[in-house]
Amino acid sequence: MNKWAERAAVHFSRKPQVPTPKTPKSPLMGVMGAGVTSLCVDRGDLMGVLGVPTVDIFKTEDAMRLVAAAMLACDHFKDSQAAREAMRDEVLATPAEHWPDLIKHFHETYPPVLAGR
Repeated sequence: MNKWAERAAVHFSRKPQVPTPKTPKSPLMGVMGAGVTSLCVDRGDLMGVLGVPTVDIFKTEDAMRLVAAAMLACDHFKDSQAAREAMRDEVLATPAEHWPDLIKHFHETYPPVLAGR
């Protein structure tokens, strides 16, 4: 046996063996009031800290797709950061039932620009 292994064996043989405490079961929580974004909001046991409800992941993913598609138009017109923020706010203000059509419109009208072109 190596010297470090012998020293470790002696050290741990002198320490009292204390079982690891169990963590009490509690509902899944977000951190600092941020909701859990990887799960659906429909589960009652999923709450953010201080009762802030979780974010509906499906709506969040759709919103990300919508903003990404809107940025295609911004890329096409070489918009400034302020214009991009305004575009983001405008498209997110659109009712969610129109988002799929809007995403399709942006993809058909402003195809992605390949790097170096």
